[in-house]
Amino acid sequence: MLKTKTRLPLAAKRDKVAFLQCLLFACTSIMLLLSNTAAAENLHGYKPKYNTTYQKFLAKAQAGDIKAQNFIGYMRFYGEGIKQDYQQAHYWFHLAAEQGHLKAQRNLGLFHARALSRVPEQYFDAEESNLWLSKAASNTPHSDVNENLNKLSNNVEYFQRGSSFDNGRKVYRSFCAGCHGFDGNASFKLSPSFAKADRLEKQDVLLLTSINDGLNIMPAWQGVLSKELQNSVLLYIRTAFNAEQTSEQDLMLLKQANNEGTKGLSLGARTYAKFCAGCHGFSGVAYYVNSPSFALGQRMNKSNTALLKSIRFGVNLMPGWHDKLSHQEILALVEFIRTLATEFNVGIERELNKPTSRYYIFNPAGTN
Repeated sequence: MLKTKTRLPLAAKRDKVAFLQCLLFACTSIMLLLSNTAAAENLHGYKPKYNTTYQKFLAKAQAGDIKAQNFIGYMRFYGEGIKQDYQQAHYWFHLAAEQGHLKAQRNLGLFHARALSRVPEQYFDAEESNLWLSKAASNTPHSDVNENLNKLSNNVEYFQRGSSFDNGRKVYRSFCAGCHGFDGNASFKLSPSFAKADRLEKQDVLLLTSINDGLNIMPAWQGVLSKELQNSVLLYIRTAFNAEQTSEQDLMLLKQANNEGTKGLSLGARTYAKFCAGCHGFSGVAYYVNSPSFALGQRMNKSNTALLKSIRFGVNLMPGWHDKLSHQEILALVEFIRTLATEFNVGIERELNKPTSRYYIFNPAGTN
């Protein structure tokens, strides 16, 4: 017996068609929203949520942000928060360098020079290295004075609580080392290398004028550093990098101050690696978005008092450490944390001036 189709009333047919049209429209709308999150963010205030720092900055890098591209290259180079991948590091450094990003040009030049022996031999290319290092040297290094001013004004106690030499060392590491090198060997051809006594034959009054008013590509620091701190950093430059012209007594004081500084940073580094790096990253690049990335300067606008309080008693999801860390360890921890942004800004060149034992690879399971 043949089955006959049940005929729907005309009104029911129209309702069914209208329902299908609405369903199709809804699906299409959802697909458009998912395919264009930027438009969704602009129109509806919707912001995509990322769990990891890598996911967050990868989206920016893919959208053309050259700072994010260099940052992704850095993360890939060190395996910081994502699996280490030299091919990916090279790709992102190249992308940012081609668009004129100064730090990426320096990173890429050192990458192709294999100044760091652990870079695979396949990337060695003398011509490419010379090209990018030359481009970096010819570009004027940009110093964000407002950012430095903000950093100083919020942390005056950090720069003033020690001896003149110790305060000068802190100022140098925070404001000068990016161009003049942590060990006094300049990162730029146009910047004096104090380890080679460049400009140190000049009188103090001339050097202080250069620091205060700026010289050539160096910005003026009069709006950032007080006269006292300018004198402190000059004292540090004269004694730390020019041993031949330093008296035996000064050399003993210098050695003692350096040892004390090294002990503090070493204690801070060990404490950080043991208790903090799991969330905040060994180089200061946090794995999870909700943890501050100290390498990016996050939370560094806070005073030492505020940071000490956060470490002792906890903040947001972070527990308090007052029952596990001594007062000395917490102080050393704050001092070490403040070096991470400075060393990140130097890029991969930092390894040339530091023992490799100071650095770590962070390779969380399940990332690629």
